[in-house]
Amino acid sequence: MKKGNLSYILKLVFIGFIMFGISAAVVMKLVFSIGSISMPDFTGMNFEKAVKNAGRMGVDLKLEDEVYSNVYEKGIVVSQNVKPKVKIKKGRSVYAVVSRGSKMIRVPDVTGMIKAKAVLNLKNLDLGTGYDDSISSSIHKEDTVIAQFPAAGADVPFNENVSTLRSEGLKDEVFMMPDVKKKNIFDVYKALRKHDLTVEKINVEVNNDLPSGSIISQSPEAGYAVNKKTPIILNASNKEDDLSLKKRLIKVTFTLESADPLPKHVKISVLSLAGTEAIYNKVTTVNEKIEVQPVVRGDALVQIFVGNELVKEHEFKAQ
Repeated sequence: MKKGNLSYILKLVFIGFIMFGISAAVVMKLVFSIGSISMPDFTGMNFEKAVKNAGRMGVDLKLEDEVYSNVYEKGIVVSQNVKPKVKIKKGRSVYAVVSRGSKMIRVPDVTGMIKAKAVLNLKNLDLGTGYDDSISSSIHKEDTVIAQFPAAGADVPFNENVSTLRSEGLKDEVFMMPDVKKKNIFDVYKALRKHDLTVEKINVEVNNDLPSGSIISQSPEAGYAVNKKTPIILNASNKEDDLSLKKRLIKVTFTLESADPLPKHVKISVLSLAGTEAIYNKVTTVNEKIEVQPVVRGDALVQIFVGNELVKEHEFKAQ
């Protein structure tokens, strides 16, 4: 066979292979297109009707789960595990979630509860929390639920929001801070306590022009509005030659008593012309006895707090 004829035959064979490959790809694509469909959207359709429609299209629609829904009536498809318009093979199993309808919940009575506990109770019953408003009240403790809507006993769909009105407690009275400069610090302290105002800190500095314990400066300044939560800081004088200001020990004892057996945070502060010091500041068990011996100068005042509440004060006069 001539060389030219052999080359010609090889070219024909190569072209034949290429044409066969192209034809096979076209045939496979045609076969796949015939054996596949675009996934229909069954959401919002009655499940039984959806199963029949799916069967006619070559889809095996199965029930995956049933859930409560406030949007779809009972028996309606809520969702499907294959998104609509996705290409799938005929005969494939597709799973649907179907509505059980809306579950009705009886609203509990959360009035009188602390807001956090009320929210937890509602959540445990598949109810949500709606608007939260507050109002000053001299009867109800702070953060206590005073009223609710819907009212207790009403039947509502699950996930329905329950709005609450809670107490802010009794709003603190506001006073004008007096000018206490040059006055004795303990006299000032007693005057402030009549309005439930507390000295948070005493700073002491040497000043030989004023009697020991005289106030040199104050914060807030005179004329500022203050209430029982306002931190009041006073700077007091200390004369270098005042023998009554020698350092001395005092003994402070306190036993935590409470009907509530849970431990409480106890803080004991001492105010004297040695300054202010927190001599005890920790969580304490009920009936535990506390004994501390702080160093003070001159008159001293001990304040004992349980939580944020001042429960006891004791004055120690210099001898």
